[in-house]
Amino acid sequence: MRSSNHASALVVCALALAMACTSVTQNSPRDARVADCQLVHSGGPYGENLFWGTGRDFTLTDAVCRHYKQVVW
Repeated sequence: MRSSNHASALVVCALALAMACTSVTQNSPRDARVADCQLVHSGGPYGENLFWGTGRDFTLTDAVCRHYKQVVW
């Protein structure tokens, strides 16, 4: 969240962690359809930005920064 807040501080207010959301994400399958690139949303009550990539090992920062436009939008 620090990376996202640092980048978004130029245009919007900081994000905050909602503890209710953490239990939802911890109970979601982490490998949902990775093999065929068809990632599936959990269908839960909150929005999700799913990230998957090939060709190298991606970091959490990669996932956050590559989806920055989704967070701001």
